[in-house]
Amino acid sequence: MKPPQQPQPPTPTTRPAPLGPFTTLRGGGGGALAAGSTSGPVMSLHNTGATWWTGDAPATISFENAGPVNGSVWIDGGKRLRVGLGTIDLAAKSFTIEPALQPFVKDAARLAGIAWFPDGSRVALLMNGPALRVDQRPPAGYDRTKRELVIVTLGGTDQPIRHGITIAGTPVIAAGDERVVVGGKTTQLFDGRGEPLDVAFTALPEFVARASYSAGRFVLVGSDGKVTLLDARSGATIATWGGEGIVDAAATGTTIVTVGSDATVHVGCLAGSTVTEVAKASAGSAATLVQLVGDRVVVSADGPDPIRVASLAAPCTP
Repeated sequence: MKPPQQPQPPTPTTRPAPLGPFTTLRGGGGGALAAGSTSGPVMSLHNTGATWWTGDAPATISFENAGPVNGSVWIDGGKRLRVGLGTIDLAAKSFTIEPALQPFVKDAARLAGIAWFPDGSRVALLMNGPALRVDQRPPAGYDRTKRELVIVTLGGTDQPIRHGITIAGTPVIAAGDERVVVGGKTTQLFDGRGEPLDVAFTALPEFVARASYSAGRFVLVGSDGKVTLLDARSGATIATWGGEGIVDAAATGTTIVTVGSDATVHVGCLAGSTVTEVAKASAGSAATLVQLVGDRVVVSADGPDPIRVASLAAPCTP
């Protein structure tokens, strides 16, 4: 008679580390990282050009009169990028000013921010007042906090929609879900036609230094390192995270990433109104930007080749 078989212990399984080590891409650098996309490449942007990578191979183009390059969006399945006052075409390696935005080229120096709506058919422009020369005395009644919010629709006969707004400090702008948020020393929410909405904000950063949009939420980063997720439609606070030294953040689904000025990347998972850290890693010794691109975390850090990339293995999946 055979002895009874003993139950076998389960085969151990190991999940990959949520955040892989960072590697350096050669070339690139600048003032922004292109919007996160599941199909578009990693792309770094500045006001005179862009660099993107196919594998480890960089491609670079130069351009003029683009204006601010934050607030970009991918269209055509990641083949073209709306950015600034125009569109980058990856295949053609070109940048073209959109005809509807051509009138704003002459005022490019007045543009404080540009944010494209997710479908790429409309864009929100934030314009400063007329610039003054260094030796010019401000005229009577001149107010640096007076700005203009302009909504432009491409490919139609609609005239730009203009609204005067007041915002102190260095303003930032993001657009999505038929809403535009403008932040600075105060935060204001507008509908898709630029009309102001009456919102009783809670738990906002003291001074909003970065703003972006992702899947129904605005991500606001304060100069104090506080990160606030806002419901884009209502302006209600979903959650807060971050802390001293955090300089940028990005979100997709229930995953949130932040980066500190010391280049430490933190990965958090959102459950209800709580964010729990699940991973962190260093991307260098100093950093300014972070973005989620598909299953990768992209950081603009220090050094002659500042773009760093690490894999992100579904950290918030049960």
